[in-house]
Amino acid sequence: MPDVLPISAGAPAPAHSAPHAIPRGPYAGDKSARTVGCVIDWFLKNDLKVHSLEARRERVRILGLFRCFRNSDGRLMGDSPTDAVIGADLVEFLNRQMGHGQWTRRRWCGTIKRPFNEAAKLGLIARSPFQAVTEKRGGRGRDLSWAEFRSLLRVASPTMRRVLLFLRWSGARPEELRTLEWPHIDFAARRIVKRLHKTVHAGTEPRPRVIQLNSHLIRLLLWIKRNHPHGGRWVFVNSFGGQWRTHAICKNIRHYREKAGLPGDVKLYGCRHAFCTEAILNGLDLATVAELAGHRSIVTTQTYLHLAGKTDHLQSAIERAVNFGGAGGLGLDVEPGEAAKLMELLQRMLRGKVPGTRG
Repeated sequence: MPDVLPISAGAPAPAHSAPHAIPRGPYAGDKSARTVGCVIDWFLKNDLKVHSLEARRERVRILGLFRCFRNSDGRLMGDSPTDAVIGADLVEFLNRQMGHGQWTRRRWCGTIKRPFNEAAKLGLIARSPFQAVTEKRGGRGRDLSWAEFRSLLRVASPTMRRVLLFLRWSGARPEELRTLEWPHIDFAARRIVKRLHKTVHAGTEPRPRVIQLNSHLIRLLLWIKRNHPHGGRWVFVNSFGGQWRTHAICKNIRHYREKAGLPGDVKLYGCRHAFCTEAILNGLDLATVAELAGHRSIVTTQTYLHLAGKTDHLQSAIERAVNFGGAGGLGLDVEPGEAAKLMELLQRMLRGKVPGTRG
């Protein structure tokens, strides 16, 4: 019989019939003394809410780094009982990860906290030692201008150009592009349907991610299908014919951004911001843009809109915001005779001559 303790109280069960089991450590009878490594092992064995193999690998990597981390007192996290570690240990670990932006720091913090939050919720440990640790959001991204986009296209490799064009024309997330397979594409219905995606577990019931295809995207995908160098399941492949990795795409963008002399805030996600912003500028309503972008709430979509500085659009909007076409140019649905009286009254008020007052 394996040395495990099921989540539900009772006698130990065989591994094949105990999907929720935490390995017994040297403190199996004392939940407050279970080690950090013990909780991480349990979580990785039982966590099913991962929508891609790449995401799971990243989660395993981050938790593995934390497990092997030694704090300033020389204590190894993986061997430390959960009641002996504190929030400061997690903060120290995050501070030692050099070169990470605030969004990455926030994501790592959430990844490490989750096993302990789940274990505390299910009664496997007395409390989560990192519950008080929070990380603020990173800076808000911005949309990629057409001039910046063209500059990237001029210096990018052919494989990277296809990535840029698809993201700019579709508004898709880079992860959706990276994991796109040919069976996901329905050319007849002019759409992409992905069952596993970033927000699949959001909301009351799972919904597929549907990416609508315009004529430019159809031509791009058909060209890739005809000229696919190595075949296989992935639609977008790197120069070696393999699936793109997240870090490889980011590394390429940084390289081409520097080569084109563009500022450091030019990011791949700027294509998605630009798609949402341009859709609004072209007259689409917010709910439609949210559906095209795959957002469950229009509140999320609003963070992708960058209308400040779009002077021509705002000038046009203020002209359309008020209806000046009514009788007498007042935007009022009144008889012509009444409109003339209102206009005369308005002119007198503007001159400071208001009826019922002197002057």
